[in-house]
Amino acid sequence: MNLQEFKQIFCERGGSVFPEQINELAEFAPDLPLGVKVGYGSRFVTSAKNFKLDLENNTKYQLDVHNVDQYVRDVFVPCSAYDKVRQIFGWANKE
Repeated sequence: MNLQEFKQIFCERGGSVFPEQINELAEFAPDLPLGVKVGYGSRFVTSAKNFKLDLENNTKYQLDVHNVDQYVRDVFVPCSAYDKVRQIFGWANKE
């Protein structure tokens, strides 16, 4: 991931992360917090570098405890991190 692709997350997509960007994001900004919405309304927060492991653990827990097979509905940068990154890079709206 390069800086322009990183900027698109914050300036064009409102913090939304495409699934195919997770690995590149984990290398570019490993400690960036990510919010994850999974099927049936469950949510959790992780970091880019821990995304896969935490998703596997959450999916296994939901299946073992609730007998529910989960799927990812959305991956996003939480508001507090979103605002902080936009401020650090000077990408905050000037409106």
